[in-house]
Amino acid sequence: MTGSFDQTYSTATKIEHGFFTAAVNPTYQFTYADFTFKLGTKMVVASDLENKSNQFFVYPDVQISYPIVQNHLLFSAGIGGDLIVNSYEDFVTENAFISPTQTITQTNKKYSFYGGFNGKITSNISYNIKANYKDEEDKALFVRNNSKSDGTNAVNGYENGNSFSIIYEDMKTLSVFSEIAIHLSKNLEVGANATFNSYTLATQNEAWNL
Repeated sequence: MTGSFDQTYSTATKIEHGFFTAAVNPTYQFTYADFTFKLGTKMVVASDLENKSNQFFVYPDVQISYPIVQNHLLFSAGIGGDLIVNSYEDFVTENAFISPTQTITQTNKKYSFYGGFNGKITSNISYNIKANYKDEEDKALFVRNNSKSDGTNAVNGYENGNSFSIIYEDMKTLSVFSEIAIHLSKNLEVGANATFNSYTLATQNEAWNL
């Protein structure tokens, strides 16, 4: 993946980026005494074409599940990780007000622990409760750009204080998610969910606009 921008938000310096990644993800799945196991790893080779550097990453890919009460209470837990190849298109999908002046880099999700329960309370009421704790390097955050306009000078449309830029931060995230769904008929389902997130950041005061 390659790309470039004609300038940064604050200077006329051209920005270029280019990445090449290749990955293998061998896994082995088996069952034992009602437990289901997945044991694996993900190995990624990443090349930064612009800076002419190469890195090698190894991530765990392990999962275990067990039906505590068949059809009513299933427990699952695991650990994973990944190298996320960011792109301007991805950022625009997440925030349509991103200015075309970004430094693009990759996000290293070093590890992600997860676990939870799901199942059915009755034949038509289901639930899902899960928690996740992950550690990421160079996680993208969105900060608002300051306006370059004084009301009289001509600027680009995105330079009027109406756009965002990306900053990258090393951070840990704890997430808790719960959901309940009621299946009223074959074609009708109603439900509700709630999510709690807590962030620990290396340098920033807040996890801007997450």
